[in-house]
Amino acid sequence: MGKFALYSRGEVLLGSAWCSAGCREYGPRSETLAGILLQLQQYWLDPGVVFSFALLRQGTPFRNRVWAALIDIPVGRTVTYAQLAEILDSSPRAIGGACRENPWPLLVPCHRVVAASGIGGYAGQTRGRLLQIKRQLLGHEAGVPGWTTRV
Repeated sequence: MGKFALYSRGEVLLGSAWCSAGCREYGPRSETLAGILLQLQQYWLDPGVVFSFALLRQGTPFRNRVWAALIDIPVGRTVTYAQLAEILDSSPRAIGGACRENPWPLLVPCHRVVAASGIGGYAGQTRGRLLQIKRQLLGHEAGVPGWTTRV
């Protein structure tokens, strides 16, 4: 799927991002990043692995509620923007905005939120490389018992 960047300060993960083709590669520069990298390697072997590390609290209270709800979506399952909006007493558009601004893609699984009519977007894109990554992530998790998407 390409290179994936992790950013930390001390023992806290600041963010993550899918890199463009030209991004430079560095090894983990802290025990925290080395531990997260190990967990990511385990995820690629078994998508049912549960991530465990500290995230930097950032964003609005609403976005924090959305990001916490994303973490609760089980591996191998999806919810629609509308379903998540109903749970959080919000709107699908607001849920999409929070997903677009998720500072930890993959690790806080916004890829598990889909549109009622299809796959929806990923990291603010509705086509292109990032949407292909979303499809691959959902495909990677599809073998987990309980997969229930129509995507």
